[in-house]
Amino acid sequence: EQMDLLEKENISYKVCPGVSSFCGAASALNAEYTLPGISQSVVITRMAGRTPVPEKESIESFAAHQATMVIFLSTGMLEELSKRLIEGGYQPETPAAIVYKATWEDEKVCRCKVRDLAVTAKENGITKTALIVIGEVLAESMNGHFCIIRSLQQSSDRAKEKKVQEMCKIGKVYVIGLGPGAEKEMTYQASTALEKSEVIIGYTVYTGLIRERFPDK
Repeated sequence: EQMDLLEKENISYKVCPGVSSFCGAASALNAEYTLPGISQSVVITRMAGRTPVPEKESIESFAAHQATMVIFLSTGMLEELSKRLIEGGYQPETPAAIVYKATWEDEKVCRCKVRDLAVTAKENGITKTALIVIGEVLAESMNGHFCIIRSLQQSSDRAKEKKVQEMCKIGKVYVIGLGPGAEKEMTYQASTALEKSEVIIGYTVYTGLIRERFPDK
């Protein structure tokens, strides 16, 4: 829309790639939107409001797929959103999250169930500038990250307990997104984390993108 207006007025412009708030929300949640056996698709949509949504793209129709959903511009309609998600096929207990101002300094993450979206937002004073994330991947993100360490800690095997202690002595680990590929399009936060890191580990195609910059890491 902005480009159409600029072209109409013969104003030159350049498009700069950025990180969408839905990607920032995944970072805030420490979650993957797609997980094998859980969901391999992400639906990015919004509730109909002042701007209508095509009938074929209703919340109910997307909910029927049981894929991960990221819902924009709908914080003021959460009671209706919950109703439509449940009518579409999500169970009331399906994990959900409200991510307020993803990646901002005053970011706030509120986890709940689909049925509790409106109550959770009200309790936390969230009325706008938030994304709603729905799906079983959130259950995985809440319960899965430290399952290996927990299982080791619960073991009576002393060797495993020693391994846990060694793991806990490791310093800081960054999980870094390099962006579209070109170094100039990498975020400042990602670049800073790479500078701080002593060792960089990743798939060949990704480490190859930054090998010249960090040849000794």
